[in-house]
Amino acid sequence: MFRQALELYPPPHPNRSSTLNNLALALRSRFEQEGQKNDLDESIYLHRQALELHPPPHPNQSISLNNLAVALQSRFEQEGQQNDLDESIFLNRQALELRPLPHPYRSSSLFNLANLLYIQFKQKNELNDLDESIFLHKKALELRASPHSGRSTSFRTLATLLLVACSANNNDSQCLEEAMSLFFAATVAFRPTLHGLQSVTYFEYLFSSSRAWKQRDIFSNLFKPGEGQSSQNRWWPDLFSRAKFYFK
Repeated sequence: MFRQALELYPPPHPNRSSTLNNLALALRSRFEQEGQKNDLDESIYLHRQALELHPPPHPNQSISLNNLAVALQSRFEQEGQQNDLDESIFLNRQALELRPLPHPYRSSSLFNLANLLYIQFKQKNELNDLDESIFLHKKALELRASPHSGRSTSFRTLATLLLVACSANNNDSQCLEEAMSLFFAATVAFRPTLHGLQSVTYFEYLFSSSRAWKQRDIFSNLFKPGEGQSSQNRWWPDLFSRAKFYFK
């Protein structure tokens, strides 16, 4: 259907760019379902064409930049070509520049670019990439005030990256405490009981995901019941006291 529509909208038809984008998104969706490399390659090609039709100051340029960046990231994850990752980072930086405050998609651009820089850190092991990733995640979190649906994810992602940074800094105690507070805040923001999960189960999952916590006395003490207390009652008050900074 999208291919037929595209034939009806030759340049310079005003609907051509949106049709290119829709066809590209459909092909990427099919790639995710069936794994055919040709679909992803064609999706990237069509996103490039759509971007060419959105030169500055076109209001949809940032969307085209983002869509192409996402497709290139998908291909990098499949094939591991560094040039795809490099271009995806470059495009995300451009999209971010076009989304100044108070643009509604600025937080997602910050989040996406931060994730890509962390991927690059894992490829090249350059601490500048990790530092910038953490910085951008903090900026994204600032824009995700409650009840933003991505707030818990931002807390959890930032906490995980801080643990990586802690490891690079010999498990600095201040760094670990900040990461712990973020994990607590992620648990509160997630409101796991609304998702049919027991709070303690999700909380333990967050902590067991990192070996760093096993090096901290507070990890074992946190789940040690006081006299007349269950383990769940023991940690809930401490959770809120540590996370309260993020809920001012």
